Amino acid sequence: MYLHWNKIIIHGQISSTYKFALAEAILEMASDGKKEVTLEELSLYYAYHMCFHLKEAKKQATYKKSKFLEVCKLYNDEEIVLDDLIKVTVKNGFNHVID
Repeated sequence: MYLHWNKIIIHGQISSTYKFALAEAILEMASDGKKEVTLEELSLYYAYHMCFHLKEAKKQATYKKSKFLEVCKLYNDEEIVLDDLIKVTVKNGFNHVID
């Protein structure tokens, strides 16, 4: 796990908050006793933390558009349901995060 985490930190976009959300998700799952998770399970925790960060600070990255961040904002505004958020997170939430 250390090597994978190290790669994400070193090679991932420095200007993005996703690293914090991913770290929080992994730590929370570990504290829940999870040793292995599916992408869907990780997506639930990860999306939750990204949505929380978006409530605190609207801008999360230097790039202009992100489908994932837009959907997180829609979820925060109660315009979509959790299932839709998770589907988009699985599809788009880890682009350029976990390759």
